[in-house]
Amino acid sequence: MRRLSFPVVATLASILLALIYAAFGVLLWQHDREELDQALANESSALRTTFEVALSDLQQQMLTLASMVAADPQVRSLFQRGKDAVDAEGGGPGGERAAQWRDALYRHVAPAWSDMQKQYGLRQLHFQFGPGSLSYLRVHTPQKFGDRMDGLRHIIEDVNRDHEARVGFETGRIYSGVRGVVPVWATADDGARSYIGALEAGTSFDTQLERLDRQVGAGFAVLLKQEHVEDAVWNQFRPLNGPHEEQGCKCYLEAASRDEVRAWMAAAALPRLQAAETLSHVLRWEGKDWHLTRFPLRDYLGSVDPARAAVGSVLVWRDKTAVLATWRDHQRVTAAMLFGAYLLSQGLLLWLLRTTRRGLLQRIDEATAALRVSEDMLRRAQSVARLGSWEVDARNKRLEWSAETYRIFGLPPDTPADYPTFLEHVHPDDRAEVDAAWRAALAGAPYDIEHRIVVNGETRWVHEMAELVRDEHGRLVSALGTVQDVTALKCVELELRASEERYRSTFAAVEDGLWDWHIPTNAVFWDERSFHMLGHPAEAFPVTFETWQNLLHPDDLQPATESVRRQLARGEVFVAEFRYRCADGGWLWVQSRGKVVQWNGKEPVRMVGTHTDISARKRAEEALLTARARLATVIENFHGGILLEDEQRKVLLTNQTFCDLLAPFDTPETLTGAPSAEVLDRATGRFAAPQQFSESTARLLERREARVGEELLMSDGRALERDCLPILDGERFLGHLWLYRDITERKTRERELHRLATTDLLTGLPNRRHFLERVDQELGRFRRFGTPAALLMVDIDHFKQVNDRHGHATGDAVLRHFADIAGSGLRRIDLLGRLGGEEFAALLPGTDADGARLLAERLRLKVAGTPCELGETRVKVTISIGITLLHPGDTGSDLPLARADAALYRAKEAGRNRVEAELLLSAPA
Repeated sequence: MRRLSFPVVATLASILLALIYAAFGVLLWQHDREELDQALANESSALRTTFEVALSDLQQQMLTLASMVAADPQVRSLFQRGKDAVDAEGGGPGGERAAQWRDALYRHVAPAWSDMQKQYGLRQLHFQFGPGSLSYLRVHTPQKFGDRMDGLRHIIEDVNRDHEARVGFETGRIYSGVRGVVPVWATADDGARSYIGALEAGTSFDTQLERLDRQVGAGFAVLLKQEHVEDAVWNQFRPLNGPHEEQGCKCYLEAASRDEVRAWMAAAALPRLQAAETLSHVLRWEGKDWHLTRFPLRDYLGSVDPARAAVGSVLVWRDKTAVLATWRDHQRVTAAMLFGAYLLSQGLLLWLLRTTRRGLLQRIDEATAALRVSEDMLRRAQSVARLGSWEVDARNKRLEWSAETYRIFGLPPDTPADYPTFLEHVHPDDRAEVDAAWRAALAGAPYDIEHRIVVNGETRWVHEMAELVRDEHGRLVSALGTVQDVTALKCVELELRASEERYRSTFAAVEDGLWDWHIPTNAVFWDERSFHMLGHPAEAFPVTFETWQNLLHPDDLQPATESVRRQLARGEVFVAEFRYRCADGGWLWVQSRGKVVQWNGKEPVRMVGTHTDISARKRAEEALLTARARLATVIENFHGGILLEDEQRKVLLTNQTFCDLLAPFDTPETLTGAPSAEVLDRATGRFAAPQQFSESTARLLERREARVGEELLMSDGRALERDCLPILDGERFLGHLWLYRDITERKTRERELHRLATTDLLTGLPNRRHFLERVDQELGRFRRFGTPAALLMVDIDHFKQVNDRHGHATGDAVLRHFADIAGSGLRRIDLLGRLGGEEFAALLPGTDADGARLLAERLRLKVAGTPCELGETRVKVTISIGITLLHPGDTGSDLPLARADAALYRAKEAGRNRVEAELLLSAPA
């Protein structure tokens, strides 16, 4: 074999070192890139979740606004009359009667439409008949009506089909938008309900995207597919759906919180979206790096059937220029450091090669001299070790024994040595086995055997080994062997084997494996149980220290090896837990315990130990760690504050939201272990009613009962909702779980919705439903205390003529004019409400008939003397009033309302602009 010169070896080593460093550099870059991509992907998932939660809130807001308008009795009445007119006039857009009722409905909802546009960004308010989808009134585009949108407005068709409210995103003839659709019902006098049609409230994404932009610091845009918009929207209204690009993304820009997306659309720079994925993409644009997140946007049909293709997508982008610049700088620094390390390693490698070469040459010379000495020592050592040798020369048919061999067999040195003589001295019971072993060796098997010989009537044990040399045809040429007297060792071995068998039988009862390591020879003995643990048959392979290391899990190799070395150095008990590779490729957790039991001075010779299968315990530990990690994630992402205390009222855990709400100067870490009573006492001052908060907390602690949904008012005006949950294990009390949620926004929304639901949108007065509820309440007080109360019914005279002559805008101004005059003339305890059209009513608690008549006359004169002025138009207004008193026999508001209405009718019959009363003769009890 040709030897390589030193320069060639040095060159090959340098190339290999360069390849190693290059591969390491590539792996580092790939690892850093994967971490960056994963961080951006996680950010994309969080942005998608944020958008979807905001979209759900917007849909519920549209549903609430549609429900509020649909709850107006006047809206239902006008909608029903319009439906009757359309049906009578042949369907479609209807005729003259349908147009009149459509105009009346528009005028009635126009003020509310204007308010909802300003307050909630409402863009669409649409009344439609079923079945299917027949447009009756688009409040946002009143000149467009009578068209059918079957097959286009599926959300409307579904509401008209099963009369259930729905929400979703959908594209109509004019706009695309987020919509809430509710059924509208008409209620007859007998209480029976009949279905009229559907009412839709819709808005755009603009306001919501700007809010999200401010909250998360990222641009948001909604892109709709070009074919989706052009299949649905009328041509003249397509520009209202935003700019579009036919060559790039082939989409319309429905809404955007920033302008960068327009340039990207024009340059076809947006990444393509596949199926339902959340796409994370880095875009280099005009010297900046932008992180783009894009995910599909599904319309109403897509939410019902996820298999349908998306109608567009949502794009979110953030400026990541600084982040990526830092990442690139890090890569350059890493590359420079690797190159410097390579140069240093190259120099060190060349120095080591030269030093090693000189050392090897010196050791070769020393070994040659030592070999000569060893040959002489070997001859003497054979005698000391009772180790003889023999040699076969097959070609010359000669067998030679060494002097030590003759001594072992008890023969004189001049005895001829041959194979029959050898077999003659083998113990008769072993003779056949030894002969078979030698014949097998001649056939190619190794010759290594222990057997007995008989020397002068005494049985001895010998160990024989031989190495055979054959020619190219497989015939024996020569053989060199050894024979060693191992009688003493064999006796010890047999005794030890019996002892080990007894120990092994005892050890098998506990199902642990046993190992024995002979440190100088590096040989390791494993018992049958150790092999079976790993799925191997007994003695499946020879075990050495290196074998043991190769079976270890890569993560456990270094700590386990270091533990063994520490024990050998200090004489400590060796205890380690690690994983072994099993026969099926899996891993088995094992606890290994061992101790040095034999020393040669200060050098360890033998270590014994056990293997214990701890897989079940490890699985339990891993399950516990997983459960703890999941619990920590839930606590940190819970939308509210959490405080968990033990039975001694010590804080076990809390989260950052709790600290933000009630302990702003603490962290979850500083609160853990603190008395929860002190934590809540410090938070008492943050509540509007500190004493009430403390007393409520004390009651809950004393009773140990659950309470959910307790509302608490903060001193800064915010509202909290608290849940108290005692923790029990059977009858054993373990502590309390307190949950605090900020419900300020929800309470504000509830108050606003209550105001809108109980108020007439045109005049700002209580509507019919709210007014009648107050009358019923006053009847209850009247029956309990007997305090008199009066009810006035007021009607504006000739109001229809005002509408016909001056228009509905002037008519609306007259209604507001009357409401202002009447409201200014009433007491704070009086209640003025609009029952519908030009009909009003007033409830006067604590007022008898004379007082009611006096107030009614004063109101009549004031209205008659104060004309309504609207620009250059001056309209004289008069009213007719009917009066009644509440009576003990009134079971509901309908009875006094009917009496006041009868008195109002007489006032109109008597010529209008007057006051009439309908009083019962019996006095209140």
